[in-house]
Amino acid sequence: MSGTSIRSAMSRRSLIGGALAVAGAGAAAVAAPSKVRAAGHPAATPAPMGTTPDPPAETYFHVLSAPVRAYDSRSGETPDGTDPTTHANDTALVGGSSRMIDISYALGSSAAPTGVPTDATGVMFNLTITRTVASGWLRVWGKDATEPNTSNINWGESGVTSANMGVSACADGYINVRCGPSSTAISTHFIIDVLGYYTAVFTGPP
Repeated sequence: MSGTSIRSAMSRRSLIGGALAVAGAGAAAVAAPSKVRAAGHPAATPAPMGTTPDPPAETYFHVLSAPVRAYDSRSGETPDGTDPTTHANDTALVGGSSRMIDISYALGSSAAPTGVPTDATGVMFNLTITRTVASGWLRVWGKDATEPNTSNINWGESGVTSANMGVSACADGYINVRCGPSSTAISTHFIIDVLGYYTAVFTGPP
């Protein structure tokens, strides 16, 4: 999927506003080619505890030509939320539980690429919550990284539909999403639309 690419020596968090502004103006720059998997995902594994470094200080941000829906937990919606690789499913996420989401291939299928390559170091997304029960939050973090102690979106009551843009590190095309606090009385459905991604700068032939 084609998109706009921007090079910057700033951190990825500082890039968000500028990247979107450039994308809106239709600017384009040449970026290094990114590897996109020709086959399906390798088997996903639970995220171990570790460190969560930022992507390299100098990165390319790639804006997708249009948002791509990578995941929808609501039954009967597209894409179907059941992923045999990550064991994600078409159910609300309950407080205290987490779900691994494939943001490179919808449902882990090589036939449904989102445009985010598996070597991306970070991803920009829109996170939507809907059909909330009680009050709670969702947080997003990269596979193989330490879970942060901050949330990406919060809600205060049942029946809320809301959305928030976010950026997360990712690894092998996966991110994790957790619902909290830990209580089976709390739940929400959620939707992830991918807006763009980050890759390391190409420095020349090996």
